[in-house]
Amino acid sequence: MAVSKRKYPSGKTTWSYIFDAPGSTKANRRQIKASPFASKKEAQAAEAKRRIEVQQDHEASLRGAIAPLPTTLRGLIEDFCKEHGEKNLAAKTVERYRETVGYINADLLSMPMGEITPLHFTREWNRLREKGGHHRKTKAARPLSGKTVRDIAGVVSSAFSRAIR
Repeated sequence: MAVSKRKYPSGKTTWSYIFDAPGSTKANRRQIKASPFASKKEAQAAEAKRRIEVQQDHEASLRGAIAPLPTTLRGLIEDFCKEHGEKNLAAKTVERYRETVGYINADLLSMPMGEITPLHFTREWNRLREKGGHHRKTKAARPLSGKTVRDIAGVVSSAFSRAIR
């Protein structure tokens, strides 16, 4: 255990710990450290707990831990942006995808995916065409252009397609 003591000129004594993260090498060294602790015993206990957490995280990443599947439309689109968008698309494209999701009704976004029907989407696209946007200065409701609605529908469609695959 790499616990160290530090005594300040003021007379105060603190304890800290430091250890190499699992998987670190001489060329790529990662260290885990924390301080201050009031006593040596406290620092040792915190180090032991942190070592276990870091080791479990490392083992989970090696196994390729499977994240839970999204259950709502919002979760599905966020997962799509994270897993597909951030790895394969430009940052500005992913940013725009996330902006377009803001136009979709919050009730629809929070619905479980199994309960969403094509009729829900048809009603939402019609709502967006009629009054989905807002005026910049007055914030009054105004229609969105057909192209913007198609872009929003495209993001939702792509997210569903990738989820099915």
